[in-house]
Amino acid sequence: MKDPFAIINKIMNAGFEYLIFDRTSFIEAMDHKILVQKVSPLIYDASYPLWAFNYHKFTKLFAKKYDVIISFDSYCHTDIFIDNFRLYWKGILLKKKQKQLL
Repeated sequence: MKDPFAIINKIMNAGFEYLIFDRTSFIEAMDHKILVQKVSPLIYDASYPLWAFNYHKFTKLFAKKYDVIISFDSYCHTDIFIDNFRLYWKGILLKKKQKQLL
């Protein structure tokens, strides 16, 4: 994605009751990072940009309108270490906050 934050804003402003993200890449670093994912030459020769998000900053993007109901480890990935940062994959289920009556 060229600009995942613009897409996140569109999704949040659409007003969906629930949002689910699965197999989303996160990195234990202070900020989000753009990495290069290289395909094994046994499959084919290619590389792709990969957004790796800081989990806390990612979920904070939704905090005004959504609550995190649950987060879970994605089933098909193992942790990878890049420049001493752990890269991992998670899923997140968010629910739209209810409007508070005063």
